[in-house]
Amino acid sequence: MAEILSQSQIDELLKNLSSGDASVGEEDSKKRIKEYDFRSPKRFTREQLKIIDSIYQNFSRRFASYLSGVLRVYCEAEVLQIEEQKYYEYSNALADSVLIGNFNVNYPEDEQIEDQLLLVELSKTVSFSIIDRMLGGSGEGYNYMRDYTEIELTILENLLTQMGPMLKAPWASYFVIEPALKKIDTNARLGQSMNADETVLIIVVNIKMQHIEGLMNICMSGASLAELLKAMGEREIREPRRDQADELGAKSIFKSVEEGSLELTAVLGEARIHFADILHLRVGDVIELDKSVSSPVVLMEGKKPWFYGALGVRKQRKAVKILDYYEKRGKL
Repeated sequence: MAEILSQSQIDELLKNLSSGDASVGEEDSKKRIKEYDFRSPKRFTREQLKIIDSIYQNFSRRFASYLSGVLRVYCEAEVLQIEEQKYYEYSNALADSVLIGNFNVNYPEDEQIEDQLLLVELSKTVSFSIIDRMLGGSGEGYNYMRDYTEIELTILENLLTQMGPMLKAPWASYFVIEPALKKIDTNARLGQSMNADETVLIIVVNIKMQHIEGLMNICMSGASLAELLKAMGEREIREPRRDQADELGAKSIFKSVEEGSLELTAVLGEARIHFADILHLRVGDVIELDKSVSSPVVLMEGKKPWFYGALGVRKQRKAVKILDYYEKRGKL
């Protein structure tokens, strides 16, 4: 249908033509007008979309750091846009052969909220480059349009599995979620995970690796997300739960520290002797130390003294009882 000009537009166009300047009319004709469908009103407000954008910008930074470490190359990831549409519109835009990770998201804090399905679609440009880098290649020039092999799917499945904790951490500031990879679909037509008319939220993430650039689309159910935002409450939306995020981070750090090993050395004393004396040492010889019998034992971690202790026996084994901090009492 041809565009019908209003009388004011016609008058301005004639005025510009008579003056020999048609730039104003061209600029007016290039104005972008976004249509609003009143039959399908938007479900999410601007404030709610800002929260989602903040969460997935955080996730994008974490995912980029993970890729940089795994692929040994600098990677970037950022949210380009967040779009609300029907699921059939999103599904129809996909190619027949794709890589979609189906995540099951549950909410341990609130059992009234039903489990949510979250879809992560990774473009073939990015996925084949990741596979090539993981197998020792350069990761460039692999823009294939073929199906994935079993080995390639196993590699990508491990990559998608690692996304679970990365999705959990950014949401922890607002709500506790437990995402887990359920399955992988490689056919967009067979893997109909949601109702065709269901409203979904699409988060488009742009990924850069060296000279390779591609997209990752995250699809979330609009009904489940609206229920989650409602459960958050107005106060929690305005004031994110930073205390809980800090608590989760502290627990993670302490857990990694607790699982580590630490070697302590008990030093009875020190002695300085000539090398010639060492060569002539025999069984039964006595080496005089620089400490008296009553002096405490120093507990060392590496080359750093930590504690003072007393030498003793516990359960028929030599033991050291910790008496005080080394720095507190100073060197004796």
